Amino acid sequence: MASLRSIGTLLQDSGWTSAIVEANVASPGTPESFLSASSVTKTRQAHQITACSLYELIRKAYNDFRSEESNTSNITFEDWREKRKQESPQFQFWNLVMDMELTNFILVRSFREADFNLYREALSELAPYNFANNNVNYARWIPIHIRDMMSLEQQHPDVAKEFHNGNFVIHKSRREFSAMAIDQTHE
Repeated sequence: MASLRSIGTLLQDSGWTSAIVEANVASPGTPESFLSASSVTKTRQAHQITACSLYELIRKAYNDFRSEESNTSNITFEDWREKRKQESPQFQFWNLVMDMELTNFILVRSFREADFNLYREALSELAPYNFANNNVNYARWIPIHIRDMMSLEQQHPDVAKEFHNGNFVIHKSRREFSAMAIDQTHE
């Protein structure tokens, strides 16, 4: 999946692969394959663990801040995060990684739930990362794809209706949360 490779591009030489090994999430050598998303399932699992860990660390830092500043500040979690991003490039980087991972999970959710509106929203949020990570083909073509998907209601209402009914993904079973993206199905 391109969004996982985009996250991998960002994480290259960040120390993430070493942290994954030290945390016993994967054996030595394996995390390098996560950067290129060789195995989508294993890569997604590593990013789920990373996102959970980053959120827990950020939340702990916020709680520590609140206990130290209990009498002087009523800053919200979101405001504190914004402030920390301005103060610390390292915080900004790992916050960006977490946001990218969470947006990728929303994209996966849109496929699994066959939610076309969520798909368009997640894709719109991921599009700028392709420019930032120099993913030229995706940077060029995803905005065009998004434009086409956004204009479906006006240009092809019958197709839009089918897509809103969940027919932009493949349903291999009748179970909830089991739909798959078309390109993933034929692999």
